[in-house]
Amino acid sequence: MREKTDRLLYLLGTNEAIAEALEYTPRQYRNIRNKILRGEDVSPRIMALISLKLGELENSPEKPAKGRV
Repeated sequence: MREKTDRLLYLLGTNEAIAEALEYTPRQYRNIRNKILRGEDVSPRIMALISLKLGELENSPEKPAKGRV
C-alpha cells in the first residue's frame, strides 16, 4: 500500500491533491497515510479506493499535471 500512496504522490504532486482526488479532507487522508506509514491495517474500502484511483490515473490517456486533479 505504501508503494501506491507514493505513486499517487508522484502523479499528483501533493498530499492535498491526493486527498481531493480521493474525496477526503486533508486531515482524513493524513490519518490514513500515517496508518500506512506505521504499518497498520487500513480498511479494505480505503485500500480499494486508493487502488482504483491509482489505476484511473495511470490508465488515463491524459496524465494529470503534478498538483492537479
